[in-house]
Amino acid sequence: MFEAFGFDLIGVTWLFLCWTGYTVYSENSRFAETNLIGSIGQRRVIWMTQMLGRDNRMVDIQIINSLMDVVRFLASTSILIIAGLLALLGATDQAILVIMDLPFAAPGGRGVWEAKILLLILIFVYA
Repeated sequence: MFEAFGFDLIGVTWLFLCWTGYTVYSENSRFAETNLIGSIGQRRVIWMTQMLGRDNRMVDIQIINSLMDVVRFLASTSILIIAGLLALLGATDQAILVIMDLPFAAPGGRGVWEAKILLLILIFVYA
């Protein structure tokens, strides 16, 4: 039991170390301006200044609508994933029985299983 909990603790620690490490690296490194988010931000500033000089802004409105579609897709997908995780949280006993049939699954308790699902819910709420 302690072995499985130790591996779970190592996994969660590694997840948060990678998450915070990538955040610090992508925001504070010398490559922060040349990464995808930085270059898109620079392009967006150039695009907005050029948009001010144009009379016909229909293309710009279509681009903004396309960007909003991407945001809506991410939000709706996150909501569906959260709903599935909440359903899984309600059927914890059946899910544990299914997982225990796998040959590589380590035995864990109900509390550990629920903590994992709650952590996933928090991650997708943050997304």
